[in-house]
Amino acid sequence: MLRKVTWLLFLVGCGGSGEGSYPGAEIWQYFPFDGLRTWQFIHTDTAVTYKLEASMRRDSDSIDHVNLYTVDYAKRCVAADDSCVDGEILWSTEWSSDSTRGVQIHRSNVGDDESTWGLYVPPIQVAEGTMKVDDAVSTTTAGSTWDATLFNFEACPVYLQAEWEECAHIIVSDEGGDTLSGYPIAAEYWALPGRNVVAIDLGTDEGMWQLSEDDCEGDCNGSW
Repeated sequence: MLRKVTWLLFLVGCGGSGEGSYPGAEIWQYFPFDGLRTWQFIHTDTAVTYKLEASMRRDSDSIDHVNLYTVDYAKRCVAADDSCVDGEILWSTEWSSDSTRGVQIHRSNVGDDESTWGLYVPPIQVAEGTMKVDDAVSTTTAGSTWDATLFNFEACPVYLQAEWEECAHIIVSDEGGDTLSGYPIAAEYWALPGRNVVAIDLGTDEGMWQLSEDDCEGDCNGSW
């Protein structure tokens, strides 16, 4: 069983006193989309012959005054494997993140066929703008019910040499706790302010994807 750790920096507000004074962490800031960002992940299963590269598309969109950001998740082949196709898009997700609506997924697609995108109306709520440990939110959309829970604040399980201790661990499940049928959205996410998602456990195999490097070009100023 995963052990929950309470981090005082998140649970004590400035000048607050007594139970109930802490309103929650601003989770939307854990999912930044400023600049043009890319992330590379290495799988904990060493038999996997490719890295996972997540990259924001240059052209963003908006709907009802909400800025939308599309991220493509593609293979970067790193080992001798004739079956690995470098640059093959595995899935794509259209995100939004702001203080008012929190973190949402508006569309997703498996593969690179642009005609097969799935639209979620209402969007899937990955997190509210502000949340505390054990807070949960549910979304019924596109014929499924999605549950998202802020499980904990904990050390970030990343591949690169960094001691990040304040990751938000969020679990998104489809239809009552299933992280298999909701691929690729149903997963466990570890996110960090200024970085976005730094680890993903899709639940489809043993192990997880851990951040090995990331980059941000352009206006990486914390505003999006």
